[in-house]
Amino acid sequence: MIISTAIAEFFRSGKKIKYAKAETILNAGQNPDGVYYISRGYVKAYNITKDGNEHLFLIYKPGEIFPVRWAWMQRDNSSFYKAITPVEVYRLPRKDFVSFINSNHKASLEFLNMVMKMFSIYISRVDNLEFNNARLRLIDRLLLLGKRIGIKTGDGKVKLPISLTHSDIASSINLTRETVSRECQALENQGFIHYEKKHIMNINLDKLDQELYVHYEQMK
Repeated sequence: MIISTAIAEFFRSGKKIKYAKAETILNAGQNPDGVYYISRGYVKAYNITKDGNEHLFLIYKPGEIFPVRWAWMQRDNSSFYKAITPVEVYRLPRKDFVSFINSNHKASLEFLNMVMKMFSIYISRVDNLEFNNARLRLIDRLLLLGKRIGIKTGDGKVKLPISLTHSDIASSINLTRETVSRECQALENQGFIHYEKKHIMNINLDKLDQELYVHYEQMK
């Protein structure tokens, strides 16, 4: 269901498009046909490294738009966008979107809030690299994912609405898949995470938060 905001209501007049899971929505370097608003599903933004691997930047959720930089500044689109789940979007021409944001105070505040949240995620990627071991780096990333897109199930736990692979996580925090697999196994054994069909689907936020808290206390 489309979220009730000024931006959401505006996009209702756009073209509704559906994408299947794993279907590419935009390619890097492609001139977008418009600005996309996600009403259902999840989309990942990534690029391809020199060795041909995906490097995950951000997971977009319902209520968000992309590509943001192109939408506002008309900078070249440098990322790939792919549906992680079945996705439904509304698409409108960039000029219509910019005109609307410039003329609607409520919408401009919503857009600013959206951009700042995305900016904070990119900042967290830099902060994540300051952790001096793989376990803490992984915990920090799982906390971000759980708090951003997790669905609360009680007792400080969340269920992820997407299937995350070790490669997805590894590419977002500059670790190897093998290292992430080893650390994830340790976290599962300790009850921090739980797998369903070989994918991380449940995260205990309270336990992970406590683990990071202990680390910071030891640093004092």
